[in-house]
Amino acid sequence: MKRWLAISLFCSVSLFAGIDAHFRKVPERPLLHQVPQIDAIYLINLDARPDKWQRSLRELQPYGIVPCRFPAINGWELPLKTLNELGVRFEQGMTGGSWAKRPDLVGLVDDFLKKDQIGQVFFACWMSQGAIGCSLSHLSVLQDAYDAGYETIWIMEDDIQVLSDPNQLSLLVEKLDTLASGWDVLYTDIDTDPDQIYYPAENDFQSDLKGDLWFFWRPDLPLDQNKLRRRKILSADFLQIGSRMRTHSMIIRRSGMKKILEAEKKRHLFVPYDHELALTPDIRLYTLRYPLVTFQESSSDTKAPLASSWIAHKEKELQGHPDPNEATLLMEYVYQMRPEVCLEVGAFNGVATYPLAQALKFVGQGTLHAVDEWDKKQPQLERTYQQFLHLILSADLEPYCQIVRKKPLEASAAFKDGSIDFLYLRGDLQEAKAYLPKVKSGGTIWLTNGDKLLSAPTVDYLMQECEWDREHFINIRSVIFRKKCGKLSL
Repeated sequence: MKRWLAISLFCSVSLFAGIDAHFRKVPERPLLHQVPQIDAIYLINLDARPDKWQRSLRELQPYGIVPCRFPAINGWELPLKTLNELGVRFEQGMTGGSWAKRPDLVGLVDDFLKKDQIGQVFFACWMSQGAIGCSLSHLSVLQDAYDAGYETIWIMEDDIQVLSDPNQLSLLVEKLDTLASGWDVLYTDIDTDPDQIYYPAENDFQSDLKGDLWFFWRPDLPLDQNKLRRRKILSADFLQIGSRMRTHSMIIRRSGMKKILEAEKKRHLFVPYDHELALTPDIRLYTLRYPLVTFQESSSDTKAPLASSWIAHKEKELQGHPDPNEATLLMEYVYQMRPEVCLEVGAFNGVATYPLAQALKFVGQGTLHAVDEWDKKQPQLERTYQQFLHLILSADLEPYCQIVRKKPLEASAAFKDGSIDFLYLRGDLQEAKAYLPKVKSGGTIWLTNGDKLLSAPTVDYLMQECEWDREHFINIRSVIFRKKCGKLSL
């Protein structure tokens, strides 16, 4: 394959100083041409997660592939000065009127982007410091590869899952070259339902995004949803796309490196890296119609500060849950706060019960009361209850989890006012009103599904009756409140 001579930096990129001052050098040169048609292979991994590095190596080892490890930039450690240098400075003519995050002494804090905040640095409201570190890590690798003169590289993150021989990528790169001259990025899996093994011809929508493309917004760019929704089947192997989620495994051509680096250095960081790629001018994105190298769910290091070592140890016990990130955050919160009496309203299949009880078991104190009816008259609900019971018993969580099999509103009478330290709710307003008196003054109310439309009255009620715990604020999906002292407005 033709190799380009190493260049320090291309002219158009060198004009834009700023964020590249925070790029990190790759400490070791990658092994070259392990997979024909690909010059170098990188894998991004935090120093604090050697477990993920070893797991990734085990995924690739059967195929004789050893990636160059890039020590990821930990965004949670970035100081205020750096955050201000990385974000978008709001200027006249940009689009405001939306929730966003601004740098503060405590990190990124939620704020409303108003049109009069000229000069203030902002990030998207779903951007975390961990995601900033992820963006810098990817851009650092691109800069290293571009400076080295590579024509084609493969970048992975440390949550990969190899489903088929990656050496097939050599042939796939050749095939795509004949179908789409000038392509920039090829994702090595399909981005729809993770259980789907092939993208069918009748699909013509971005199902991974479920049509919700508003979060690709940047204040300095128009939002072109038609471009983002683009789907075009090229062959039995490839799909041309306008946008997608996740950047766990990508083949990137030199043209793509140049376009991405130019755009990010000029505009600075705003939305997470997977969103930014779709907003890169003239970027040509492609994905496979089947999973070759994909991802496996694990606790995210971008959505919350790196979990304590005990959570990393417990990570395998969280796999298989619909939202392992929230499960990890729940465990971390209980580990820090050590509540004695916890109550979960609507336990159902144990997605929150399990991590909560595991955390209590680890600290060796506290009881979780898991409330749900699991109506015996409905066979499906009875099966769900039996599966829930097996989950609790098989993990020896019974000493820390008391099951209350009643309708949630009826079960509230069994708890004394002011007896609960930690209340986990799912958004129902009547349940919130029934159980809030049971919480101690200063106790915690964790509201999940706070971003759902049906939860809006509950969020409004808790905002009035409680104090929004900004210090421990996670996101609008999982909102934490503290109960005020005094009479409630029921």
